[in-house]
Amino acid sequence: MGNGWGGRRLGAGRKPAGATALPPIAALTARVAVLERTCHDLAAIVARGRGLRDNADAALIAAIHAATAGDAFMSRELCDHARVVPALGLALEAADLTTAQELGHWLRRVEGQRSGSLIVVCVEPDRDGHSWAVRDVRE
Repeated sequence: MGNGWGGRRLGAGRKPAGATALPPIAALTARVAVLERTCHDLAAIVARGRGLRDNADAALIAAIHAATAGDAFMSRELCDHARVVPALGLALEAADLTTAQELGHWLRRVEGQRSGSLIVVCVEPDRDGHSWAVRDVRE
């Protein structure tokens, strides 16, 4: 067969500079399994419309925790509190949340999701509204 290289494959028998041995198949299979699980988990979060979407979401969780010290709150109370805590107000604005209703929808979306060591939890579901808290899982 004429391949233009006199019948030899280009680079046959030579190892490229800096090449290392390939990891064993078992190690590669384990890595692929972890990546597949991660992709499956992320796809499930996206399908549910849940989870943190950007850095503004993570910053808001941190600002809520700083402003409430882990205490329970309702969306309306947090919006009112943002008027006297500038960092909280700025975080709400950065996350494009302007009303208590929008904040409530956002809290439902991020419920159970971790941002570092912080997690949003629904403390008390109620017909009149839910009570929420941002807790540090290390405490």
